[in-house]
Formats: sequence, structure tokens, C-alpha cells
Amino acid sequence: KEIRKWLKQHPKIEIYVAIDDMDLSPNRKDELLHQQNGSTEPMPFLDMSTDFVKCNPAVGLTMDLARLAIAYLNGVPVSDEERDRAYGRGGAQDGAAADSGFQGFGPTTFIG
Repeated sequence: KEIRKWLKQHPKIEIYVAIDDMDLSPNRKDELLHQQNGSTEPMPFLDMSTDFVKCNPAVGLTMDLARLAIAYLNGVPVSDEERDRAYGRGGAQDGAAADSGFQGFGPTTFIG
């Protein structure tokens, strides 16, 4: 909720990425409750495919997750395979994603 509130207070912000160890993305139950309440406000959740990167609280922000966040900020499309590697899912092992050709870096402005 705090992120959505901040974004509402700063309407010029069009592209952003939240990085947190809490899951800020909605599940189906959340979506149904939101619809049932008849709310016209955007859901107070973030989309893990465009504006939210979840890190492991025991590990923190890894280089692969940072690359993912930078790609989102720069509007670079990210494949499911690249996202899976960043989150340590699938066949990639220990830094394989760093050598995958993932091109998330570019000009970025950090605000906050």
C-alpha cells in the first residue's frame, strides 16, 4: 500500500521497480476480493513481470535480480527463461545467468 500511495503522490513517475523480500504480487484470492469490494482503486499489489523483484531475505539482492530490476526500469523485455534464471529456477546454476547474455543494463534514474 505504501508504494501505491507514494506513486499517487508522485504522478510524474511512470516507470518504477520495487525490490522487497515480501511478496507484493497479488494472488487470485486477492483479485477476487478486490472485485467483490467494488473498488475502483488499483490493487495495492505489484506485477512481478514488470515492476516488482522479490529477493530472498536470507540472501538479499543478487546481481541477477538487480539485472532483472534494471531491465524492468529500462523497458527491456524479459523472457520467462531469464526471469526463472534470476530467481534460481530451472537449469541455471551458480552464476550461469550472468553469462546468459541477459541485457538489462542501461541508463537508469534511481528515485526514492
